[in-house]
Amino acid sequence: MRELKKEEMKRVEGGSMTAAMLGAIYKIVETIYNLGDALGSSIRRVIEGKNCSL
Repeated sequence: MRELKKEEMKRVEGGSMTAAMLGAIYKIVETIYNLGDALGSSIRRVIEGKNCSL
């Protein structure tokens, strides 16, 4: 492997999508899905009258 000169290093570009970015996007989508699932279950329990009283 050869060392890059300063001019060459300035022209280096990274990839558009990294594994960390994809993992973060997956976690966001998973969290939104889980929130929707919990909210939908809560609404269903309220409508069916199956709530636990505190």
